Amino acid sequence: MVTKRDLVIAVLCTFCLTFTLFAILPAGSNNSTLGTGEYDPWKDPNDDGSINILDCIILSNVMFTTGTPINKTARLLELEVRIDSLNASLLNLEAYFETRINTLNATLVEQQSRIADLETQLIILNATKMGKPDYDSHWVIINQGQSLIFNHNLGTTDVLIYMIGYDIDGARYINQMKYGGDSDFPWDYGASWLELTSTTVKVTRAGNDPDWDYVRVMAWKIPQ
Repeated sequence: MVTKRDLVIAVLCTFCLTFTLFAILPAGSNNSTLGTGEYDPWKDPNDDGSINILDCIILSNVMFTTGTPINKTARLLELEVRIDSLNASLLNLEAYFETRINTLNATLVEQQSRIADLETQLIILNATKMGKPDYDSHWVIINQGQSLIFNHNLGTTDVLIYMIGYDIDGARYINQMKYGGDSDFPWDYGASWLELTSTTVKVTRAGNDPDWDYVRVMAWKIPQ
């Protein structure tokens, strides 16, 4: 009984014999077109760049087998679609990371600004031991005999008030001359603060005072 294996062996032997006969034919015979076809990588089973008897042996191992064929062109198109999809995903990731990096850079700049502000406050704290005032009126003109109301809005009277003046004539210096008023000539010289409330404080300059052309009031809340 002739089996499928025997048939394959017989076909291979016939092919090998034919190949050998063509190989020993003289150069002037009709084999001038043998092997002149263009190499097709799709027909090279072992992908060694040469289609020869070894490829026939490989094909003989699967001869007479059956199955579902594939459309190589469709498969290539499918791979191209997947590559395009991966490229699109890569672009999306690049855009996402660029946005995140920009956000982090902006946050870093903000944090650096806050750190610089904290460093400034720390310098003030080290210098004054009290920190930046909770209220600062800055320099305000006050005339002789005038009273001004300063709105500190600290919500408490538990505050430390610090008041200084500035003389724009004569010596031109920051001072506390006659702070609280001259005791010998009440309200004739100097300046004082009074009538402190949880939101305001009143400052009065004496009628003949020469030193408090400007006044500056600072206040710190006292921790409870």
